[in-house]
Amino acid sequence: MAEEKKGNSAHSTRALRLLLLLLL
Repeated sequence: MAEEKKGNSAHSTRALRLLLLLLL
């Protein structure tokens, strides 16, 4: 369960970074 949460966090961070790049 911990591994899944960690992976999800990484995916979310990557998605947020892409959104920031689009906004900028």
